[in-house]
Amino acid sequence: GASQPAGSSLQNVARETAQRLGMQTCPSIETIPAQVAPLVWCFAGRVRVVLPEALADELKVRDLQMVLAHELAHIKRRDHLVRWIEWVACVCFWWNPITWWARRNLRFNEEMSCDAMVLQALGPTPRAYAGSLLTVLDFLTTPVIRPPAMACAFDGGGTLKRRLGMIMS
Repeated sequence: GASQPAGSSLQNVARETAQRLGMQTCPSIETIPAQVAPLVWCFAGRVRVVLPEALADELKVRDLQMVLAHELAHIKRRDHLVRWIEWVACVCFWWNPITWWARRNLRFNEEMSCDAMVLQALGPTPRAYAGSLLTVLDFLTTPVIRPPAMACAFDGGGTLKRRLGMIMS
């Protein structure tokens, strides 16, 4: 189904979280009635965070704030713009294994950077933040719809074990 603007309480949590990350404005937060990973989507110059409705309803406010902070960190870092450059490089150099290696490492480092921003801006205990990521992972254990190639998705960097190790240390 199509995404729709999130309710006012979710928008308020997002605005407060964006402020804590030092963002001047908060992008649109939309929910979708599908089982997708939380993601940042940019189309026609409009950036938005898309969350599955069921996950937004299931999460406690603090966990929701940490998930939103991670996605908003991608926007603050402008990872959605990097995704386009990455896509062009992969199209032009699809035959070169270094391109795919660089893409994988770029996405992993994006995820690590966003995790570090959440830890710094919101100050959760590492265990609490790791717990919120595991709650999202548990939500995603049932088959999910694959996010668009140009999206910055929750699981886009892979290697959750390495991310959790960094968070806990």
